[in-house]
Amino acid sequence: MAAENDPRQVKYRLMTHNMTISATAVIAFGAWSILRSVLYFTLHHVDFVAMMDAEFSDNLSQLGENAHTATNIVAYCVFLSFLIFELLLRLYVGRSAITDAKMRKKKTVLYIIIAIFMGISLVSGFISEVAVSFSDDITERIFSELMASSVIDLTSGFACLELAFSAIAARGYRKKLRAEGKMPTKAGEK
Repeated sequence: MAAENDPRQVKYRLMTHNMTISATAVIAFGAWSILRSVLYFTLHHVDFVAMMDAEFSDNLSQLGENAHTATNIVAYCVFLSFLIFELLLRLYVGRSAITDAKMRKKKTVLYIIIAIFMGISLVSGFISEVAVSFSDDITERIFSELMASSVIDLTSGFACLELAFSAIAARGYRKKLRAEGKMPTKAGEK
C-alpha cells in the first residue's frame, strides 16, 4: 500500500518546482535582455550625444568629431555595464532560488527581496512604456516593436514575482514540515 502524501508535502514540492522553473525564466530573460539590446544597437545607429542634446539642451553637438565619437563609446560602455550588472543580478537570483529549491545550501532571503524589486520595476516599466507609446506620436512599426518588447518585460516581471511568491511559500511549508519531522533537514537525508 502506498503511503499517503501530506497535502503540505505536495504543496511544498509544487512550490519548489515553481521556484526552479521561475528561476530558469529569470536567467533566460536576463540573457534575452542583453541579446535584445546588443541587436538593437547593432541594427540601429543610436547617437547618445544627439539624444542628450535634445533632452538637456547642453549643446553637445558642438563637440569635435573625436569627442563626439568618444562620448558615444563611453555611453555605450556605461549602458553595457548596466546590462551586465542586470544579468549578474538575475544569475544570482536564479541560481540562489534553484539552490534553495533543491536544499543544497541554506540561502538568505536576499534573492527573494531582489526578485520582488525586479518584478515590481519590470511591471511598472511596462506600464510606463505603454503610457508613453499611447501619448507620443510614434509610427506603427515602432509601436509594435515597443509593445513586443514590453510584453516580454512584463512576462519577465511576472516570473520574478512568481519566483518570490513560490520561495516564500516553500520556506513556510518547509518550516512546518521540519517542525513535524516529516521532512529532512538537508538534501539527501532521509
